[in-house]
Amino acid sequence: MTIHENGKKARILAVGKKAREITDKESRLYTPYHPLVMEKENFELCSKVLQHFIAQLKSKSLFLAPRIILHLTKTSLSKREEQFYKELGLASGGREVVIFLKDELQADELETFFSK
Repeated sequence: MTIHENGKKARILAVGKKAREITDKESRLYTPYHPLVMEKENFELCSKVLQHFIAQLKSKSLFLAPRIILHLTKTSLSKREEQFYKELGLASGGREVVIFLKDELQADELETFFSK
Protein backbone atom coordinates (compact mmCIF):
# COMPACT_ATOMS: atom_id res chain seq x y z
CA MET A 1 0.00 0.00 0.00
CA THR A 2 1.13 3.55 -0.62
CA ILE A 3 0.41 6.15 2.03
CA HIS A 4 0.70 9.91 1.69
CA GLU A 5 1.75 11.37 5.01
CA ASN A 6 0.95 15.00 5.75
CA GLY A 7 2.05 15.81 9.29
CA LYS A 8 0.11 13.56 11.66
CA LYS A 9 -2.49 12.60 9.04
CA ALA A 10 -1.92 9.67 6.73
CA ARG A 11 -4.08 8.81 3.72
CA ILE A 12 -4.01 5.64 1.64
CA LEU A 13 -3.42 6.46 -2.01
CA ALA A 14 -3.44 2.93 -3.42
CA VAL A 15 -3.33 -0.74 -2.47
CA GLY A 16 -1.82 -3.66 -4.37
CA LYS A 17 -0.29 -3.28 -7.82
CA LYS A 18 -1.42 0.33 -8.11
CA ALA A 19 0.58 1.18 -4.99
CA ARG A 20 3.85 0.15 -6.63
CA GLU A 21 3.21 2.48 -9.57
CA ILE A 22 3.11 5.65 -7.45
CA THR A 23 6.44 7.47 -7.46
CA ASP A 24 5.44 10.53 -5.46
CA LYS A 25 8.32 11.62 -3.16
CA GLU A 26 5.89 12.50 -0.36
CA SER A 27 4.38 9.00 -0.31
CA ARG A 28 5.74 5.80 1.16
CA LEU A 29 5.22 2.18 0.13
CA TYR A 30 4.39 -0.17 3.02
CA THR A 31 3.92 -3.91 3.37
CA PRO A 32 2.37 -4.17 6.84
CA TYR A 33 1.50 -7.87 6.78
CA HIS A 34 4.80 -9.74 6.35
CA PRO A 35 5.54 -10.50 9.09
CA LEU A 36 2.70 -9.07 11.12
CA VAL A 37 4.30 -8.25 14.43
CA MET A 38 2.09 -6.96 17.19
CA GLU A 39 3.43 -3.43 17.15
CA LYS A 40 1.57 -0.14 17.21
CA GLU A 41 2.80 0.88 13.73
CA ASN A 42 1.68 -2.40 12.13
CA PHE A 43 -1.68 -2.17 13.90
CA GLU A 44 -2.26 1.32 12.54
CA LEU A 45 -1.17 0.40 9.01
CA CYS A 46 -3.27 -2.76 8.89
CA SER A 47 -6.20 -0.85 10.33
CA LYS A 48 -5.87 1.75 7.57
CA VAL A 49 -5.89 -0.97 4.90
CA LEU A 50 -9.03 -2.55 6.35
CA GLN A 51 -10.66 0.88 6.65
CA HIS A 52 -9.82 1.53 3.00
CA PHE A 53 -11.52 -1.69 1.86
CA ILE A 54 -14.51 -1.16 4.16
CA ALA A 55 -14.94 2.35 2.71
CA GLN A 56 -14.92 0.85 -0.78
CA LEU A 57 -17.63 -1.62 0.27
CA LYS A 58 -19.73 1.12 1.82
CA SER A 59 -19.55 3.23 -1.32
CA LYS A 60 -20.89 0.34 -3.43
CA SER A 61 -23.54 -1.06 -1.11
CA LEU A 62 -25.70 -0.47 1.92
CA PHE A 63 -23.27 -2.01 4.45
CA LEU A 64 -23.21 -0.09 7.69
CA ALA A 65 -20.53 -2.11 9.45
CA PRO A 66 -19.44 -5.43 7.97
CA ARG A 67 -18.56 -8.67 9.67
CA ILE A 68 -14.87 -9.31 9.18
CA ILE A 69 -13.31 -12.72 8.70
CA LEU A 70 -9.58 -12.88 9.35
CA HIS A 71 -8.21 -16.08 7.85
CA LEU A 72 -4.78 -16.69 9.33
CA THR A 73 -2.34 -19.40 8.31
CA LYS A 74 -1.25 -19.95 11.90
CA THR A 75 -2.34 -23.07 13.74
CA SER A 76 -2.82 -21.38 17.09
CA LEU A 77 -2.94 -17.94 18.69
CA SER A 78 -2.16 -16.75 22.17
CA LYS A 79 -4.90 -14.81 23.95
CA ARG A 80 -2.89 -11.63 23.35
CA GLU A 81 -2.65 -12.31 19.59
CA GLU A 82 -6.35 -13.14 19.38
CA GLN A 83 -7.21 -9.88 21.15
CA PHE A 84 -4.85 -7.99 18.81
CA TYR A 85 -6.59 -9.31 15.68
CA LYS A 86 -10.09 -8.74 17.06
CA GLU A 87 -9.25 -5.18 18.05
CA LEU A 88 -7.75 -4.65 14.61
CA GLY A 89 -11.00 -5.63 12.92
CA LEU A 90 -13.19 -3.63 15.28
CA ALA A 91 -10.97 -0.53 15.10
CA SER A 92 -11.22 -0.72 11.32
CA GLY A 93 -14.99 -0.43 11.39
CA GLY A 94 -16.15 -4.03 11.61
CA ARG A 95 -19.11 -4.88 13.79
CA GLU A 96 -17.93 -8.43 14.40
CA VAL A 97 -14.61 -10.19 13.87
CA VAL A 98 -14.19 -13.92 13.38
CA ILE A 99 -10.76 -15.53 13.25
CA PHE A 100 -10.22 -18.75 11.28
CA LEU A 101 -7.04 -20.73 11.91
CA LYS A 102 -7.27 -23.42 9.28
CA ASP A 103 -5.42 -24.06 6.06
CA GLU A 104 -8.54 -23.72 3.97
CA LEU A 105 -11.81 -21.97 4.66
CA GLN A 106 -14.77 -24.09 3.58
CA ALA A 107 -17.96 -22.74 1.97
CA ASP A 108 -20.19 -24.18 4.73
CA GLU A 109 -18.11 -22.35 7.35
CA LEU A 110 -18.70 -19.09 5.50
CA GLU A 111 -22.43 -19.80 5.21
CA THR A 112 -22.63 -20.42 8.96
CA PHE A 113 -20.89 -17.14 9.64
CA PHE A 114 -23.06 -15.09 7.27
CA SER A 115 -26.35 -16.67 8.37
CA LYS A 116 -26.03 -15.04 11.82
